Amino acid sequence: MPDQAAAVDSQSTRGLGPVRPAERVEILDILRGWALFGVLLCNMRWFSGVWPDFYVWNDPVNLSAAVLIDYLANDKFYTLFSFLFGLGFALQLSRADARGKPFIGLYVRRLIVLLLIGLVHTYLAWWNEALHVYALLGFALLLFRRRSNRTVLILATIFLIAIPASYHTIEFARPEDPEREALASREFIASATEYWAGEESYTWHVTRASATQWVAFRAKGWIQGGVEYHTIPYYNFLWFPPILGLFLLGLYVGRRRILDNVEANRKLIRRTMWVGLALGLPCTMATLVLRVQGGAAWRSELLAELTWIVGAPALTFFYAGLIALLAQRKRWHRLLAPLGAAGRTALTGYVMQTVVCVLLFYGFGLGLFGRVGPAGVVVVTLLVFTAQVFVSIWWLRYFRFGPLEWLWRSLTYGRMQPFRVERRGITAEAVA
Repeated sequence: MPDQAAAVDSQSTRGLGPVRPAERVEILDILRGWALFGVLLCNMRWFSGVWPDFYVWNDPVNLSAAVLIDYLANDKFYTLFSFLFGLGFALQLSRADARGKPFIGLYVRRLIVLLLIGLVHTYLAWWNEALHVYALLGFALLLFRRRSNRTVLILATIFLIAIPASYHTIEFARPEDPEREALASREFIASATEYWAGEESYTWHVTRASATQWVAFRAKGWIQGGVEYHTIPYYNFLWFPPILGLFLLGLYVGRRRILDNVEANRKLIRRTMWVGLALGLPCTMATLVLRVQGGAAWRSELLAELTWIVGAPALTFFYAGLIALLAQRKRWHRLLAPLGAAGRTALTGYVMQTVVCVLLFYGFGLGLFGRVGPAGVVVVTLLVFTAQVFVSIWWLRYFRFGPLEWLWRSLTYGRMQPFRVERRGITAEAVA
């Protein structure tokens, strides 16, 4: 596995440009591939129409699948992507510093291109897709690039844990006010009526509209949906701050080069993995139990939210640490290495997952919307992702980047990047 420090040194005499395949840190690509699988599993619920009616499937197989997806996958994989985004920022910054090259202008162009790709992607998906959010929040990372590691860790904790926990505590612990509750009830009824009217229109377009009608429907509500999405307190306190917190954790790990050499940092990674499991599994199970029990007590609801805030990222780092350590063993490395190909083409893969799901589930495709239960979602996810891995491996035999990765880099660096793998480098670089 190439050492990232050596990669930086080898590039010190070159201008800024994409990292060469042979210079990549393999475990980061494997982790991106793993995150890409989990994101597909979670998003498949929405594309398939099985959500929000996840638990109407009360047979043991579908119910078990629903619980596993909701509690062992949901909020565990976008968190890993967010962490890796911050880690990538640290590596890009270190490369620029090592060569004495300006960084901010290049990084800003990189984010602008990602933002444009994300905005286009919202036509196919929804406003809570990740690309444009990462691009927007990525600008904030510039504020922390010269902060000390201690400051970065403190701020990461505040964004990831303290802000969401405070929001929930304030919302649940507010004293009862009959007038305010009555107003909130009327507003809820009005918003619910509007929501379900919108859902009815959405469902009709998903199941019955032609591709042209679907694009027109998305375009009509695109700006309005974006404004609503970015001004909802829920997202501003419970999604955006944790993503920034994970960016900062990635920045910290990238600075310390913990994943550049897993063997040298085995004890720290193992400790992080077991702490993640010790915190994540009990907290996640506690959330499940509290939500199943239900009840009107706000304390029970608050506790469920607080345990989830801790449990979700903790399990994320358990998964990541486990994969990082397993990948050091030869047998496991052979099994996990193909994920690296998906990780190297993660941007293209993420958008293509949306395209494939639209064609599978929407009316102008195979029309499977609402016809696949939670267990079916798992099966379809495994089939689609397996195909994606094989396509990525095949593609990288002939091309240096995925199509969107190539476009992203070409626009970022202001020049056309070499796309095809040189014939002599097919076996050495394309599968690195």
